[in-house]
Amino acid sequence: MEHKQEAGIVYCLSRKSVDQTAFYLSEQGYRALPYHAGLDSQTRSRHQARFLSEDGVIIVATIAFGMGIDKADVRMVIHLGLPRTLENWVQETGRAGRDGRPAVGVALLAESDYRWLHSRSHADGVDSE
Repeated sequence: MEHKQEAGIVYCLSRKSVDQTAFYLSEQGYRALPYHAGLDSQTRSRHQARFLSEDGVIIVATIAFGMGIDKADVRMVIHLGLPRTLENWVQETGRAGRDGRPAVGVALLAESDYRWLHSRSHADGVDSE
């Protein structure tokens, strides 16, 4: 990965995929921390503080992460799955490169992501079409 020593955010669709992805990235030598609503508040606060204060930390998160986050040197935002809406994708990807330096936004999608999101939207009473 081009930005191995730089800050990044990886968005996942589920808590399980957050945990698995953070573990995988850590095993590959990245400083990756999970962040989702299933973690206790102290762990979430500690991981968020590390992301904001340390260089090269990657937060792997559900959409529970990001509101109010202002870290200028985020070099990459990666979506491992389909964001809930185009607006979410724009807002989340916009967290990269706020310092004016080059940054990347990547979405890695599969057909199963659409099916998962579509089933969740109907379960939440949201019309996704």
